[in-house]
Amino acid sequence: MSVGQNMQSRLARFSVFAFALTDSWPFAIRAAIGMCVFMSCLLGFGLLLQPTISFAQEAVVILVVGATATLALMLICGAVVRILLDQFYKLPVTIVKFDDDRVTVAADGQSACSLVWENIEKVIVETTDAGPMSEDVFWILCARDEQNPLVVPSSASGMDVLLAEFQKRLVGFDNEMLIAALGSCENRSFLIWQYDADAGE
Repeated sequence: MSVGQNMQSRLARFSVFAFALTDSWPFAIRAAIGMCVFMSCLLGFGLLLQPTISFAQEAVVILVVGATATLALMLICGAVVRILLDQFYKLPVTIVKFDDDRVTVAADGQSACSLVWENIEKVIVETTDAGPMSEDVFWILCARDEQNPLVVPSSASGMDVLLAEFQKRLVGFDNEMLIAALGSCENRSFLIWQYDADAGE
């Protein structure tokens, strides 16, 4: 790999990392970082224009300007990745909802699929190593009969409400296993809940 290709690869990885870290930051944090960048620039120019500057003052300037510049660069790279994702890569919109009888999943361009609560045998979370640029966490609702399982991406609209219903309705729902699954960046499957025929739940 040439030096130029190596630099491009490093910049791409940094940009993805910056996007994953900063995309969820609220506007107040972004504005505060922008203000810090502005103030640090004023501080740096003010000290550098002095006739004499001590080593401690120079170290402070380098530290403050360097830290704020790094945060600003992360915000810029994260914003660029967000713009590119919005323009060229749009995940299909998936909606999941439920009532007292069944769970229903509907995605763009596909017919809705549903599974009645009483027919759910397993709840599995599958993770992949494709994130953060692609969907990397999926909920798999397996049926007791030959019906195809429901596959719900974690980004689906309504998934947070469904998760709360899982924890309420499915006795024995393994929250510790769920935490482990959500922290996984590998291709793995995690059994979160399974129907217990003996217990009838």
